[in-house]
Amino acid sequence: MTTSLRPRALGLDLSLTSTGVASSLGWCARIRSAGPGSPNRHMKGLERLRYIVAKVRSLLGEYDLVVIEGPSYGSRHGSAHERGGLWWMVRDAVEAARIPVAVAPPSSVKLWAAGHGHATKQQVIDAMCDRYPNAVIRSSDEADALALAHLGAAWLVEEVGHTDAQRRAMSGVDWPHAHVLAH
Repeated sequence: MTTSLRPRALGLDLSLTSTGVASSLGWCARIRSAGPGSPNRHMKGLERLRYIVAKVRSLLGEYDLVVIEGPSYGSRHGSAHERGGLWWMVRDAVEAARIPVAVAPPSSVKLWAAGHGHATKQQVIDAMCDRYPNAVIRSSDEADALALAHLGAAWLVEEVGHTDAQRRAMSGVDWPHAHVLAH
């Protein structure tokens, strides 16, 4: 599905305070936008959303696919209204960069990474540390983003040999259509 020899997928675990970003090439990072220790801890509302979107846009580069974690409808933290706005603003920025987008539900991310859809944050971190031993994973945001990137890369190359859990995880993702990937 991809023309590059090594698929390049970017994973995004969006958050109003600590967005996880990772590449299938093995790196991960966080976009800190609030909270103690963040240089931007005083940003709120649209200013914060624009900051996160600008940081994501600066990381897009030449990726074959961006995999965004879908909304967590049961989440009770932060503003659902702002989280929804961030999600759509980031998706719009990725599509404006003409990069195909896949959306993975949170349970698919956990299923892909750790083998079950109710995995704890620590289980996802441990699984991604095993899969990417040279990556420096400092948070569950980064581990989730790395799982998203890995999932996207596996889909791009139509990798075989997945576990049953990984096949179920892949089937739960809203993948882009083939004609989108051709452009």
